[in-house]
Amino acid sequence: MSAESPSNPDLSEYFRNSVDLLSVFKVDGNFGITNPAWQRVLGWNPEDLAGSAFIEFVHPDDVDRTRAESAAEWSGESPTRAGFENRLRCRDGTFRWIEWTSQRRGDLIYATGRDVTARNANIAELAANVDMTKALFEAAADLIVIVDRDLVIAQNSPRGQNFFGYDDDAAMGASVFRLMHPDDRPAVELALQRVFDESTDEIVSLRYRAQHADGHWMVVEARGHALGVERGQPTQAVFIARDLTDTIAAEAQLAESRETTRAILDAAIDSIIVIDRDLTILEASPGTGSLHGVVAEDRVGRKVDEMVNAADRQMVRDAFLTAFENDGAVSFRARMNHLEGHLVTIEVRGRTLLDSEGPATRLIAISRDISDSVAWEATLARSLAKTKAILDAAPDSIVVIDRDLVMIEASPGTERIYGFPKAERMGRRSLAIVHPDDIPFVTAELERMFAAESDESLSYRFRARHADGHWMIIETRGRLLDDEEGQPARAVLVSRDVTEAVAFEEALAAAKEEAERANAAKSEFMSRMSHELRTPLNSVLGFAQILQMELESKEDLELVEHVYKSGQHLLTLINEVLDISRVESGNIGLTTEPLLLQDLVLECLDIIAPQARERDVGIGYSDSFDYPVLADNLRLKQVILNLLSNAIKYNRSHGSVTLHCIVKKNHVRFSVSDTGYGIAPELRERLFIAFDRLDAEARGIEGTGLGLTLSKTLVEAMGGTLGFETVVDKGSTFWFELPISTISPGASVV
Repeated sequence: MSAESPSNPDLSEYFRNSVDLLSVFKVDGNFGITNPAWQRVLGWNPEDLAGSAFIEFVHPDDVDRTRAESAAEWSGESPTRAGFENRLRCRDGTFRWIEWTSQRRGDLIYATGRDVTARNANIAELAANVDMTKALFEAAADLIVIVDRDLVIAQNSPRGQNFFGYDDDAAMGASVFRLMHPDDRPAVELALQRVFDESTDEIVSLRYRAQHADGHWMVVEARGHALGVERGQPTQAVFIARDLTDTIAAEAQLAESRETTRAILDAAIDSIIVIDRDLTILEASPGTGSLHGVVAEDRVGRKVDEMVNAADRQMVRDAFLTAFENDGAVSFRARMNHLEGHLVTIEVRGRTLLDSEGPATRLIAISRDISDSVAWEATLARSLAKTKAILDAAPDSIVVIDRDLVMIEASPGTERIYGFPKAERMGRRSLAIVHPDDIPFVTAELERMFAAESDESLSYRFRARHADGHWMIIETRGRLLDDEEGQPARAVLVSRDVTEAVAFEEALAAAKEEAERANAAKSEFMSRMSHELRTPLNSVLGFAQILQMELESKEDLELVEHVYKSGQHLLTLINEVLDISRVESGNIGLTTEPLLLQDLVLECLDIIAPQARERDVGIGYSDSFDYPVLADNLRLKQVILNLLSNAIKYNRSHGSVTLHCIVKKNHVRFSVSDTGYGIAPELRERLFIAFDRLDAEARGIEGTGLGLTLSKTLVEAMGGTLGFETVVDKGSTFWFELPISTISPGASVV
């Protein structure tokens, strides 16, 4: 072969199409001819390389090795060379690893170069991975364990000795099932079947409980993968296990903390916002709306200084930016433009939230409307001047006493109440005018207040002698005053003459007793009258039913139907009045016993179904009602039917009724929700007033106005509570809570 070109046509084709670098080098180390692969691999075309020195393309770190290799070949010491590698510069300035095979023939060296850059990178990565795997195995904080198909430990990472509390000698050859909680073993065995299934290459995750050497139970999370899947059915698997006992406990605490935080944010009166370094609001609490007049959702994504008064805007921006720069706190007062047009003075306190890395990217700020406080501060000085005038004009007696119960200050009202000149009482014990029989009690109260040294108020009554000699009943409230050293050494007592008030209270008590007797008589009368009315009314209803069976005329039947419905309505009214009278008189006759709520609910649903179909209202539920409660069977059924009937009557056409049931500590809450029109705020206080039907008459809804009143009374008589939530135009939910029975249904409890 000449130095210019290959002579054999077949070899010429190979020369052109070879993926390897084919080269002929001259004795001076310069390129002779090169094939097109040089351009495909390194970017150099034959014209670029012809006559150039090969060493000019070698990486500087490989030049000496390359010169030594070339010298050995040219000297004849080793005319054939194979496996030598060096890095050659590409046209784009990068370098690639080339493995050379060469042979000297005469004054020429024929060389073949193969690009092994990717191979070398893979080898280096493999070596690094092997080293890393070994290091991870030895230094892993988690437990790394290799087990066989029976979960017998074949190899354990150093972490194993501290993981379950057993040393390596005890762990090797032991089965992990030995430590596992029996209830968790079936699930783990199923997971192992998936790991060792030769038809899959699945990474399996599982959790189980394991007993530590010291006896406590750990929650372990493990991820496993079979070893040697490509070689057939695997016999071993590697698992990485982590102790999640503390993590799960921490997650529970975190969830509780987040729930608490969210509750605080939702309930906070103050505005709480989170901003980023661009002073953009990321999050806002509901309190933001009342502070600025803009709902919290509309503030998110806006600049924090957007509603700040123009005069304070730069100050606010500088304060926040300084806090971000210093990763510190911020505190200032500013004026805000309320959406309604007035200015609001706010006090802002905030602090940056530290991120795990780098400077703080968020800041939480709490803002409070101090407009009233600012106004109060401005008028405080003027108020101090008025305070003395108020004290002077106060009708009550205001005195200050020391620990010895000696009077050291007194308001003019003291003289007006007791009739003694102020100068005559100053410096004397405050007990001088107290009735002798009350002195021990008053002394004990005052000494107890001084001994407690707290901010608790004192309140008591005693008899005091007026200057003209008559005895008054005095009501006194007292509180300690702190002296300059912070020690309570004095107390202020505010007293007033309640002689007439006490006489009125006694008369009122007598009147209350008389009213209770009258109410009892009224209840007895209502009860008897209800019984008397039911007898003739039953006759009317009976004759109406007979007429319905005998009459044939449509007009007559309609009239009789009207009589019958009116009689039924009147009978319902009488029965409910009778029930209320019985409750008020204490003769309701409840029999509390363990009942299965589910039985009553299903029975009531059967009864109420025709009414729901007539009004085209659907009734649904997903909760279980399988709870025993303590209640009266008949009365609880009456309450449930009333709530269901109301939910249907006050619903929309094609509306729905949903039943819910939850357990709250030792009570069961049963709820009935409708999709009606809700209850207007101004009507809610009248909801449980007997005979008050709110706006039902205007909407043509039948009723007596006693159902809810009676239901609430019955539930409370059974030891429970009844309440409601409502949203205008969305519907209402009425619920009752009753105690859970610890006795099986069927056992009577009175």
